[in-house]
Amino acid sequence: MRIFFKTYGCTLNKADTAKMKALAIEKGHSLANNEEEAELVVVNTCTVKAATESKICHYLKSLKKEGKKFVVGGCLSAVDKGLAKQFNTAILNPYDLGAIDEAIQEANRRQAKVHFSLQRKDALPIHIERPIHPIGIQEGCTSHCTFCQTKLARPKLQSRSIEDIKREIKAAMGEDVVEIDLAGTDTGAYGLDIGTDLAHLLEAVEQTIPTIKGRPMVRVGMANPHHIKRLGAGLVEVMKAKHIYNFLHTSVQTGSEKVAKEMRRDHTVKDFVDIAKAYKKAFGERNITVETDIIVGYPTETEEDFEKTLHLIEHVAPDVINLSKFTPRKGTVAAQLKQLPTETIKKRSVEAARLIKEVHERRNEWWIGKEVEALVTEKGKGRLYNYKQLVIKDEWNDNLMGKHIACVVDSVTHTSLICKKHSLTIREDWEAVR
Repeated sequence: MRIFFKTYGCTLNKADTAKMKALAIEKGHSLANNEEEAELVVVNTCTVKAATESKICHYLKSLKKEGKKFVVGGCLSAVDKGLAKQFNTAILNPYDLGAIDEAIQEANRRQAKVHFSLQRKDALPIHIERPIHPIGIQEGCTSHCTFCQTKLARPKLQSRSIEDIKREIKAAMGEDVVEIDLAGTDTGAYGLDIGTDLAHLLEAVEQTIPTIKGRPMVRVGMANPHHIKRLGAGLVEVMKAKHIYNFLHTSVQTGSEKVAKEMRRDHTVKDFVDIAKAYKKAFGERNITVETDIIVGYPTETEEDFEKTLHLIEHVAPDVINLSKFTPRKGTVAAQLKQLPTETIKKRSVEAARLIKEVHERRNEWWIGKEVEALVTEKGKGRLYNYKQLVIKDEWNDNLMGKHIACVVDSVTHTSLICKKHSLTIREDWEAVR
C-alpha cells in the first residue's frame, strides 16, 4: 500500500514518523510523496496549542470528505480517543508505534480501533531523513505543569538506551545526513529511568561520530531548567564537544516567580537567569545560542506579572524565544481556572512579540560585517557552530549540501544572518573558530 505521512508539531513527532515509515516499509508498504498519490495517509498529530489542533481537525475532515483512508497518530490521538468513532478509523498513541501496520490495515477496512499501550521504542527499524535526521532519545517528563496536555499524551518517562541511539547515529552517518537532532519531551530528563543522564549520552554520541569535516553536527533538544541545573558543569563541558552545536534550549515560560509557581514549574525564574548567564560565560557571550519558550496570558498572570516577563526578555536577551498565547487545553488544571479576556491576551502577545523582535534583531546586528563559517544544512541555509541560522543569497548548487562555507554577514533579520557571497572552506573541523 502507498502511504503518505503527514507530521505536525515537534522534532520528537518527526522522529516518531521516521520510525513509523521504517516499520511500514518493513511490512511491505511504500512511501507516497503526497496525499494525491497515496492510498492511505498517516497523520502524526500535536496537541500543544489549540490553533494547531484546529488545523489538524480541519485536515482530518478534509481527508474524510475526499474519501481518503487515514490513521490518526501522535499526541492528539492519545488525549482524544473519540477520534476513532468520529472518523471511523484507527488511532495510534505515541508509544505504540509498533502497531502501525495493524492500524494501517484497520484504517483500510475503515474499522474504528484505539491502540494505547506503553511500548518501548528500542530496537525499532530505522528510516533516515535527509539532510537533517531527528532521533527521539526519550519521551515523557518528570514535571506536572498545569497547562500542559502533552503530559497527558505521553505520561510515562521512557529513555532509549545509549547503545540504541548510537546504532541510529551510525546508520545516519552513512546516509548523507549533515545534522542530527536529538529530541524528547524534555531531554534533560533523559536517563532517569535507566540509570544514566544526558551528559553521558552526549559523551557517547561525540565518540560515535568520526572527525569528518565537522559533520554531522548534533543539536540537543529542549531541556527544562531544573534538569540543566541538576546536571551542572558536566553538561556544560560535554556540550563543548566538536560535533555538538553550542546551543541551549531551556524553557522558562514566564518572567514572574509567582506565575512560575502557579504553573507548577519545577524551577524558578532565577534558575533560568542563572543558567543563561552561566552558559554565556562558559562559551562566550556570542558563542552560544540560548533559546527559550514563553507563554503570555496564563489565567493568573497580572499586568505586573506580564511586565516581569518583558523585563526578563530584555534583561536575559535570549537569541530565540518561542512565544505562545495561552490557550486552555482539555484535561489540564489551568483549563479549570478563570480565563483572562481574549483581548488582554492578544494585547500582551502583540507587545511581547514586538519586544522579542527588537531583542533578536539587536542580538543579530552584532554579526554584521563579521566573517563567519557555516555548515550548509538545507537549500539556501546553513548553521554556524553556535546554531545561528545563515541565509545564503548566493547562487545555489546542490553540491553545497553538507559543505562548509565562509562569508561576511551583510545584513540580518530577527531570525537570521544573511550573506550575499560565499566561498567553500577546506577546514577539517570548527575547533579553530570556536
